[in-house]
Amino acid sequence: QASLVPGIVTFNSCISACQQSSSWTISLKLLNGIATSRLSPDVISFTSAISVISQAGLWELSFSLIEDMLARRVDPNEVTYGALMVATVKS
Repeated sequence: QASLVPGIVTFNSCISACQQSSSWTISLKLLNGIATSRLSPDVISFTSAISVISQAGLWELSFSLIEDMLARRVDPNEVTYGALMVATVKS
């Protein structure tokens, strides 16, 4: 009996979808679920979660995700920094 295990693309797509419904708590659960699934979050995972959180105006949480990102040796990109700027403007 085969079981389906979500991959990083599935997780990233679900995190991105959270932005449409402003479900920042779910996006964080999904981000944490990546590690539970024995995968490593990538720049898209973090940037997507930061974007969702930024839309909610939670700039402090956005910056803590950047710290987590750097601690995991995932390099932010231009989109990541753009999402952080949105967070600071919305606060």
